[in-house]
Amino acid sequence: MKSIVIRYGSYGGLILIGVFLIGQLFFPEQENMKLNEILGYASIILASSLIFFGIRSYRNLQGDDGLSFGKAILVGVLIALIPSFLFGIVDVIYILFINPDFVDQYYTATLMNMEASMTPEEFEIAKIGVEAEREMFASPYVQFVVMFLTVFVIAFIVTLVSALFLQRKPATNTVE
Repeated sequence: MKSIVIRYGSYGGLILIGVFLIGQLFFPEQENMKLNEILGYASIILASSLIFFGIRSYRNLQGDDGLSFGKAILVGVLIALIPSFLFGIVDVIYILFINPDFVDQYYTATLMNMEASMTPEEFEIAKIGVEAEREMFASPYVQFVVMFLTVFVIAFIVTLVSALFLQRKPATNTVE
């Protein structure tokens, strides 16, 4: 199980990091934040799809022993932990060392979008919440947890669905 978890988890992490880097290299400007967000979620879904293949690979290795729902969940969660952790780390590195102004840029763009779509009264109320969020997200620890959980929650949903489809009862040997 260990080699399957490491293999598929690492592939998932590479997909997330690769798409993240491509987005930052080719679409770095502030006006491309929405596109990078879409690319980010697409890469999470793509990376999470590897959980299905990892569970299936593990099930196929089990042969006639089958694969319980619980064991399938365990394999999927272990696979999901790797890209979740890697993406959390890469995001913190990006925010601390590569683009330390990212949080300010992100919230400036958010406020501009909100101001364009709200009445002045609604905007002033919403702005207070955004400013509180900005302070919280300035922490690398919060950034790590948010990115880790974002990937992990989506991957866990994929794990549940995959486990439902891939579970298999052990073959019974009947003597006639």
